[in-house]
Parts: sequence; structure tokens; C-alpha cells
Amino acid sequence: MSNNKRVVTSGILGRGQFGYIVTPGGQGGCWQLDTRRRLDTLLGREVTVEGMRCDFNWLSVDSIEPLVQLESGGRSAANAGFPLSRE
Repeated sequence: MSNNKRVVTSGILGRGQFGYIVTPGGQGGCWQLDTRRRLDTLLGREVTVEGMRCDFNWLSVDSIEPLVQLESGGRSAANAGFPLSRE
């Protein structure tokens, strides 16, 4: 896969050596996420990440959403502080 290519992937959000990572199930490896967003409330959850590949295993994140809605007073996870567009 070449750099500067749009990537959409799903997996478990975690913390790596350099920040947040997403580990796609059954594919091995992980994506390092280049984002300034605080995603601690999604750690350990399955998420979908969209972004641009900017190095071997780095994604410059455009959007990140949980696959299952969070319980946050009736608001959907997409509206619970995780913008769909890059800030």
C-alpha cells in the first residue's frame, strides 16, 4: 500500500509507544494514529477510522467513530465529542 492513499479500517483502539493505535482483528499489525483528539473514552472499544496513510503504518486521522453507540444521555457517539471532519 502506498503513502498518501485513503484508508478506512476497523479495529480495537489502544495505546502504543507513540500514542493511539488501532489493531484490526485477524489482520495482524496495527495502525499508529496521527491525531490531536483525546480518545480515552474509546480505548478498548471497536472503532472505524478513516484517514490518509502518511508512512509505513501511520494514518493521519480524518474521522474516528465507535462501531457501537456509546450510552451518553441519548446522544450518538458521532455527536459525543468526536468530530467527523479533521479540526
